[in-house]
Amino acid sequence: MNDNHHIPTDLTRRGRPPTGGRRVRTAVLVVITLIASLAMQFGVGTAARADTFSPTISTDLADYNPGQTVTLTGAGWDPAGPKVHIFVNDDVGQVWFDTEDVAPDGSGAFVHQFTLPNQFVAKYFVVATQTYPDGTTLTANTSFTDANPAANIDQCANDPAPSPNTDGCSTSATDWVNGNVVASKALYFEGDSLPYRVKLTDLSLASHTLTIQWDTTKGGKHALDYLTTFNRTVADANPCVGVSGCLPGTFSTFPIPADTQVTGAGVTPVPGVFTMYGGTITAVSAYSYPGGNGFAGDKTAQITITFDASVTNPVLAWAGHISTRADWGLSNSAVTINGSPYHTSLVDLDTKSIGSQDVQLSADAVIFPGSITVIKQATPEGDTAFGFTASPSPLSNFSLTDDGTTANTKVFSNITDFKTYTVSEDAPTGAWTFGAANCTVTSPNGGTQTVVGRVATIALKEGENVTCTYTNLKQATLTIIKHVVNDNGGTAVASNWSMHVKTGSPAAEISGSPAAGSETGTTYTVAPGTYALSETGGPANYDASNWVCTGTGNQSGSNITLALGDAAICTITNNDVAPKLHLRKVVINNNGGAKTVADFTLTADGAGTNDISGTSPVDSGAGLKADTWALSETGPSGYSASAWSCVGGTQSGS
Repeated sequence: MNDNHHIPTDLTRRGRPPTGGRRVRTAVLVVITLIASLAMQFGVGTAARADTFSPTISTDLADYNPGQTVTLTGAGWDPAGPKVHIFVNDDVGQVWFDTEDVAPDGSGAFVHQFTLPNQFVAKYFVVATQTYPDGTTLTANTSFTDANPAANIDQCANDPAPSPNTDGCSTSATDWVNGNVVASKALYFEGDSLPYRVKLTDLSLASHTLTIQWDTTKGGKHALDYLTTFNRTVADANPCVGVSGCLPGTFSTFPIPADTQVTGAGVTPVPGVFTMYGGTITAVSAYSYPGGNGFAGDKTAQITITFDASVTNPVLAWAGHISTRADWGLSNSAVTINGSPYHTSLVDLDTKSIGSQDVQLSADAVIFPGSITVIKQATPEGDTAFGFTASPSPLSNFSLTDDGTTANTKVFSNITDFKTYTVSEDAPTGAWTFGAANCTVTSPNGGTQTVVGRVATIALKEGENVTCTYTNLKQATLTIIKHVVNDNGGTAVASNWSMHVKTGSPAAEISGSPAAGSETGTTYTVAPGTYALSETGGPANYDASNWVCTGTGNQSGSNITLALGDAAICTITNNDVAPKLHLRKVVINNNGGAKTVADFTLTADGAGTNDISGTSPVDSGAGLKADTWALSETGPSGYSASAWSCVGGTQSGS
């Protein structure tokens, strides 16, 4: 490097006045003679040298920063010739120049370095000449510029739907845009992270700082709530696309600090890093808030990244996280902001303003998923499964069981196809009846919910969370059993009696009552209330027991009180009454006879051992069964017997 560069105060070339004419003529003669002599000595002319040597001069960069070192490299010069004269001059009034005479090495090459001025930006012209004593000259030219360091911020337009939100910005530089990203260019979802990159140019290979800023709230609603890694959502995003010399596999990272305003609000940020290509991040500042702390109104946050540039055009990448309702509440997240609330901008480079650098993401490029939740409320809770039909996709058929756990809830989340859906409960069976269905919505956005009977029709709009609750009531069941005991020869059956269930005032038969008695029971599904139980009909000589109710419900005599879900079994038993058979003997001695009743034996011959016999009076005991008896007597002769005369029972002869 040399110091032969100047900003002169007087650039006028001055000469010395001529002396006498004779001396001039002599000098001219000497010069002519010398040139002729040299030409004869060397024997090389301009054309011959041009054919022999093809000199070049080049710079190590096409553009430099003010004050940066320039390296000039020469090649193809005459190694045996005179020194090469280098002259560098600017195009801004031509007030700065650098000059040096450099001897080529044995291969005809040389290197020359010098430092550019700091006070202005210009285009520079380089002229290198190798001039021989005969006046012939080899010449090479080049030029370069020195520009101010610059930065340009882009954001990832990852292609519109139906392209997935997880890819893009990987093959075409046009996917990285400088301006507003709208739905026709990109697709992001609530909670996604929007990739950014800053392309830096004309940097010196030294330490630099870059300050970035983003909108955290708009009207108190959270927009980009924190920063994270550039490829958290768009996994294949490539910040190097379209940047000369940028190598995607060569980078450095630095952890993004947690914003204490965010963590202090109870939100846990997704951890992330700043990524730099062509440099090394050495420090990241604390957050600052130009509009003041907190989240009220319109607020922004800033952070400064310090890095060492290893190339003149490094790239810095990160992402901004789109706030969620889960973190900030239904009415405080980005879903409630219209327009283009996602602003990110560059504040300064090396503490110097770099002009207006602001990119925006339109709200219409961000989809806030909706959801449909169905809840089953059964009274009473239990293990009954209730079937549902739901469509179209992503809804599908399902069943719910309200057993006191989350089995009573079905959630269809992350719905991004906003159209009309239907949910219908299957007709209940058994004692269950349909109560009601009711739908509510959070984050309303113009959708509708219509319930007719067991069918809910949901016109779902973006960001809406619809919850439909279905109630079912299990009515009480009452089973009436008629039990008949025939242990004394009775032949009646349960259906010989009519069973009555009445309620209300005045008491009235419930639906299905009266019904013929049944040993297996007749079951009624009834609403909560008090029911009076009774029976009518049936043969005589059966004793009825009291009503006996088991299961649930409250019994009072022949009344049973039932609540929802109660199941009572009430039984009345009819037992046949054992028969009584009395045999009496009457003796008439009106013709001189002297016999008494004791002289006669009376017999009632039934089935098997179901007999009685003896002298009058003859009475049956407790073990007698209903039967048909043959009546007879034995006794002394001389007496004639009348026909049997019976009171009660059914008599047919004897």
